[in-house]
Formats: sequence, C-alpha cells, structure tokens
Amino acid sequence: MLAHELCWDGDTGMIPVYDRMGKRIVAAVKVWYETDDERRVNIYFPDRVEKYAEAEQTLSAGEVVPWVSNGQPIGVPVVPFVNRAKARLSYGISEIASMIPSQDALNRTMVSMVMTAELSAFQIKVAVGFAPPAKVVPGMIIKIAEEGLGNDQKVDMFTLEQAQLVPFISQAQFLIEQIGTITQTPLPSQMGGDSASGESLKQREIGLLGKVRRFQVKAGNAWEDVMKMAATVQNAYSPTARAPQVKRWVCRWEDADIRNDAEVITNAIKMRELVGDKEVLRLVAPVWGYTAQQIDAIMAEKRLAQADQLAALAGNLPGFDNFTAPVQ
Repeated sequence: MLAHELCWDGDTGMIPVYDRMGKRIVAAVKVWYETDDERRVNIYFPDRVEKYAEAEQTLSAGEVVPWVSNGQPIGVPVVPFVNRAKARLSYGISEIASMIPSQDALNRTMVSMVMTAELSAFQIKVAVGFAPPAKVVPGMIIKIAEEGLGNDQKVDMFTLEQAQLVPFISQAQFLIEQIGTITQTPLPSQMGGDSASGESLKQREIGLLGKVRRFQVKAGNAWEDVMKMAATVQNAYSPTARAPQVKRWVCRWEDADIRNDAEVITNAIKMRELVGDKEVLRLVAPVWGYTAQQIDAIMAEKRLAQADQLAALAGNLPGFDNFTAPVQ
C-alpha cells in the first residue's frame, strides 16, 4: 500500500535522515498519534522497522520488524520527490521561494490600500484653537468663542487630506506582474480570449511548461523507485499475490503542452476520412475524458445503430422481409 506522509511539523510527520553527503536516505522517522494521549514512532532502516510508543512523555521500545527480501535489505521505504535539487544536496527548493519577497511587498501594499480606503470614508478632522463638540454631523452649527476672539487667537477646522488609491492599485498590479514573471506563471489577463490558438497559448506559457517538464523528469524517476520498491515489498510479504515480472519501471507522462479543445476536435474531424471513427475518438479522448473501454462501447453502440437502420431499410424492399444485418 502506498501512502503520502506530510513532513515533520514539530509534533507529527516524517523526518528523513540523510547521510553526511546529503545524498542518500539512511533512515526515516514517522511520528503520529494513535489516540489523543498516545503518540507512536516508527524508525525505518534499510533492513528493519523499529516501533515505539510514547506514554506520559516516556518513549518505550516495542517490536522490531525485519525488512528484507530473500535475505537482502529492501531499503528505507521512503522515496523523496525532489524539486529543483541543489548540486550537492538531494533535497530541493520550493517553486515559490524566489517570489516570497514580492508576495510580502504585495501584502503590505494591500494592507496600506485598505487603510487608505477606510481613512477616505472616515476622514480625520482637526480643530485649532477651540474644543469642538464630541460629535460633528453634517448641517450642524459649531459655536466658536461666543464671547469673542483675542487679538492673537486663531481658530480653524479642517480635515486631513487622504492619500489616493490609484498609486496603490498601480503598485499592486506591478507586483502581481512581477510575481508572474518570477514564477514563470502567466496571468489570466495575458492569456488572451477563448479564441486564442493553441500555438499562441504555448508561447505565453513556455516558461511554465518548462517547469512542468523539468519536474516530470525528477518526479518520474521517483515514481519508478516507488513502484520498484512496492513490487519488492509485495513479493516479500504477500502470501498469495505477486507483483508482475518487470525488468525496468518506466514512468511516462501525458504531454504537458497547452491544448485548445476546439482546435483538437476540429483537427480530429478533418482526419476522419483517413483514420476512421475509432481513431477520431482516440484523438478527442483527452478533451472528453474517454477511456479505451468507453471508446469501444461507443463504437459498438454505433455499429448496432447502423445495423438497425440497414435492417429497417431492407425490410421495406421486396424479397427482404427476413433480412438480418450482421453486426461486427
């Protein structure tokens, strides 16, 4: 059974232990809660699994399970999916690491824009030389120095000028565009309308497609290791079912190119006379999500309908009362 485990978060999760070169996993630790009060710990070595249980903040040893196949260690049952690996280390770098500073600047800009909007709706009033009423409402009369003003006394009342929202909006748009450039992820506003051709979409997303293809290579290698280990474990511990005999596991991905569904359907229909209906269904299968079984069912239903139409036509002709159309 394959399982996806989250990384260590300070309380639970997986902790891979690498060798000093940072290239190979020599052990892995899994920490989880069996109940609210009982935390469990498994340590996976290449040849064994050590199980521990924690009760009242004390870790007690449990059983040790062999992890071998035909007397040979199976290996640590943890396969890392590495993204943008460094030269000397096996672990990778997040795709969003380079854009976090820009995202922080965008967050600050958005907060400033919200505060500016609030101050525009609730402006700050200033009174100079007198104490204004606690509440000032439109249309009211404010009395200032009923007994007169002194020669040097000055009074005034005004509102502080608020900042404009347009500069903040422009700055936010600029930062969003920079984030798209840094991450090589095109913005929806840059993708064109629904009528944009598939080639046009490819040009706009060439950077994103490059990231996808690069990760497919690394992730494909990881999936091959996963299936190889799963087959080894299946053969070592399953009492009945055995894994298929495979010389080499190869991961093959669907094409990462941008697809224009309307263009795919149009081109498939143009090829109908040359390749036939079944091949047309195969060409449009990615658009509609057809499986091979669904394609066969559609073709069988179409052949049956054609046979019924032919039988109905033949029944109207003299001498063809008992005609039965063959269904292939």
